[in-house]
Amino acid sequence: MSWDFMGFSQQVERSTTESDVVIGVLDSRIWPESGSFSDEGFSPTPTKWKGSCQSSSNNLQQIGMVHTASKAAGNLLGMTSLFGFGLGTARGGVPSSRIVVYKLHSPNKYFEDAIAIGTFHAMNNGILTSNSSGNDGPDPLAFRNFSPWSLSVAASTIDRKFHTKVQLGNSEIHEGVSINTISLRDTCIKNSLDESLVRGKIVLCNIINNGSGVLSAGAVATFLDLGEGSCVSLLVNTTRSTEVKDLLAPYVVSLSPWGPNPITADIPKNKGGYRFVPYNILSGTSISCPHVRGGAAYIKSFHSTWSPAAFSALMTTLLISLIYINFLFSQGYKTTQLRLVTSDSTSCSQSEKEAVWDLNYPSFALSISPSKSISCAFHRTVTNVGLPWLIYNATVTAPPGLSIKVERSTLDFESVGQKLSFRVTAEGTIKIPMGSASLIWDDGVHQVRSPFVIFVFVVNSIMLKQ
Repeated sequence: MSWDFMGFSQQVERSTTESDVVIGVLDSRIWPESGSFSDEGFSPTPTKWKGSCQSSSNNLQQIGMVHTASKAAGNLLGMTSLFGFGLGTARGGVPSSRIVVYKLHSPNKYFEDAIAIGTFHAMNNGILTSNSSGNDGPDPLAFRNFSPWSLSVAASTIDRKFHTKVQLGNSEIHEGVSINTISLRDTCIKNSLDESLVRGKIVLCNIINNGSGVLSAGAVATFLDLGEGSCVSLLVNTTRSTEVKDLLAPYVVSLSPWGPNPITADIPKNKGGYRFVPYNILSGTSISCPHVRGGAAYIKSFHSTWSPAAFSALMTTLLISLIYINFLFSQGYKTTQLRLVTSDSTSCSQSEKEAVWDLNYPSFALSISPSKSISCAFHRTVTNVGLPWLIYNATVTAPPGLSIKVERSTLDFESVGQKLSFRVTAEGTIKIPMGSASLIWDDGVHQVRSPFVIFVFVVNSIMLKQ
């Protein structure tokens, strides 16, 4: 249903080579028996697949052993819901593609991070990698998977939300965001409650928490005291949740961590109880990430020769590994650290320092200290993948105190595949912790938007020694 909200209906045109697209999923687990992963009607495994299976449950769709996998490439299953909520068809973006799942554990940082190193080699071999950025927002510098050569995905909303009303003993009714399927699963701190006192009860808590502690003690629900707890009596009545339309969607949710990149500040990067259900209603970056992955796989099925950088959600033009090597060199990394990533004989003597502002991202970001004014130039190159003879004009929006100008504000494309470059300058000051602007290229039909973010605080970059 989320695919429908994104405008990606079941009736979209499908490529005859969709079943040759392989989606790799790095996650903690998968449920092979789910109908989402049935291989009924699938052709034999593509000959390009050179991997092997390590699970007897694998089939023609799972060619190498999760909800993240089904969002990207799950089969179409009608009449699915969570106890009647969200009734509809569960499906992935590219249901005919293949899935390979690798089990992994939590990563750390650039040169200690197996994911960052692995995705560097994936990028170098034409494989797009999209990562969940984590759910530790809205704190800045809190996101995970922040290597500049991969795509970090935040979480957003769709046009549907669920509300539950709680009636207090004094007849007051309070409404909040919740999914109540009768057997409430919200709770305080684990192992802190007397089970004999809370079993079967709704527990009042005076701290914000995920509710697992109260539930494990046998309670049926928790009520958070956020300043109005004195009105709560011994009698609390609950009602089943209602489904309503969210007219403000889509927007980025608060659990999405803020940027910038915790290592390179000038790069913008942006559960309930223990029950088992075949389909669930979840929110978070692990849900949004497979939507990006599925969308990329769909495009890949039509454009098999495109590089990871050619997908506009990641980069605007092809970036070879040398650019990233120069980028790491400019960040202070030495030869020994570079070789941990490249696995070759690369040396800093062969590299040129590359300004992080000139990484050919579709977005723009700048981190400054409160005492500094803004003065910066960004260089970008874009490629026409639409029709020949297109003219795009630039429109800029900026907060007060900040001037953003585009040098070459009109891009006149004469052919498909043509590349044109432009320069963006930013000057001025802002008095808020984070300023937001945008650059939009418009040809009268299509709009290509690039966000521009300025972070105002001191960030200590990590400088690695040889």
